[in-house]
Amino acid sequence: MKTIHDYRESMLREGQRYDWLKQKYQWIFVDFENVQLHRPENFLRYVLKELKSPCNSSNDWIDLAEILNDSVTIPTVILMDNIESGLKSPELDERFWEYIRHLGNHIYELGFCVASRRPLNELEEWAEQLGKASPTANIFGEIELGPLTEAEARDLLSYASLSSADTEWILEKSQGWPLLLQMLCQIRGDSEEGEEWKKVALAKIERYDSEQ
Repeated sequence: MKTIHDYRESMLREGQRYDWLKQKYQWIFVDFENVQLHRPENFLRYVLKELKSPCNSSNDWIDLAEILNDSVTIPTVILMDNIESGLKSPELDERFWEYIRHLGNHIYELGFCVASRRPLNELEEWAEQLGKASPTANIFGEIELGPLTEAEARDLLSYASLSSADTEWILEKSQGWPLLLQMLCQIRGDSEEGEEWKKVALAKIERYDSEQ
């Protein structure tokens, strides 16, 4: 989403869309599995850096928040992945998440896209149990992303150099989930001939199977 608009059409799959946005956006990807972002001041410094905005040396995140409030001048989307890790962080406290909600409600040019394995209502309940203000309550809509259809998954795999047997195995083990398709293809491509790569692949995707 962040970079697809920068690719030439010749670099994309046949029929792959890239032109659905008619105006220029800034995209900021935040992965809360990066523990360095579990401090409010580090989070804000990172966002300001991505915005190419000047940032003073203050360690007071309220000062940094004031800079951010004045730095969003064109449509900007902050993509938040693994938000569960952020909510669990004790340093990202209720006041921080209330500020995120404030940004979503009051900075017209700023939007958020949050990725979670939990549906929206569960995420809000879980945040409440943790004593945090839910960053999603009342300001987010929910779009459930499921696996690709078999036809879509086969089309995607057709662009990888896979044997018929490997294709069928990856389709079965991934169940069409895009992340698992990508992960299994990468492991296969990085591996020697033989069956050992399947053991590595199954160990790699085990955590995702347990979370579904």
